[in-house]
Amino acid sequence: MFNNCVIGKCLAKGRTRQVRILVIDDDEDMRDLIQSKLENFQLMEVTTAANGEEGLEKAVNARPDVILLDITMPVMNGLEMLKQLRNDPDLIGVPVIMCTKCFGVNDITNAAAYNISAYIAKPFDFRELTDKIYECLK
Repeated sequence: MFNNCVIGKCLAKGRTRQVRILVIDDDEDMRDLIQSKLENFQLMEVTTAANGEEGLEKAVNARPDVILLDITMPVMNGLEMLKQLRNDPDLIGVPVIMCTKCFGVNDITNAAAYNISAYIAKPFDFRELTDKIYECLK
């Protein structure tokens, strides 16, 4: 079980709608796990996508508050998606947390070039994830 810090702090800030989270990961089990854990907070609405192309389409339509993005995916990888996301004037400011097994210096450098908000290695602790989401919402 992970903490309720995001819920309490969002409520304290007077948020009047659910926080929209977009999870983009090609691992269906990982997507389902993250969605299930985050939706335990009734303040979070989670949408998922299996690759960067689908994720970009959902980002345009759903206007998420935070995107959780894997790097290694088929069709369009996370860095390609991030590049396109940052070229869209309506989505340029959406915080992105890279959630990935790829944690090499090149991966971090490449992602940092697109102004990511945080980088978290899989497997991760959900308390750490919720804390990073809250930091993005400040």
